[in-house]
Amino acid sequence: ILVLLIIFMIAAPVVLQGLETDLPKAVVSDLEIESDQVVVSLTLDKLLYINNDPVNREDFAQELRRNMEGKESQFVYIRADRTLSWGDVVFVIEMIKDAGVPNLGIITEYGEAEE
Repeated sequence: ILVLLIIFMIAAPVVLQGLETDLPKAVVSDLEIESDQVVVSLTLDKLLYINNDPVNREDFAQELRRNMEGKESQFVYIRADRTLSWGDVVFVIEMIKDAGVPNLGIITEYGEAEE
């Protein structure tokens, strides 16, 4: 699982350029995210988005399941602002897993990690 997580910790801002998130940086090779992939974003002000659509926390699981219907790949990418607490990110990961999504990747920006 760790290897999969590392593989998918790729910078993929091409998919969702419009959302304002300050992504963490990682030095890994670039992979392309297909345009039909589902991306969950958590902004600095803790707003949730599925692709570019805002979603409230109460309806998140239902909306995520609806977005996953008919998808060949049962994979969700998460992008979260790097200044959020780890607990906020883990909470969203748990909500994604509770919605029945078996595979999860983390989107980062390409660059040297800051300490």
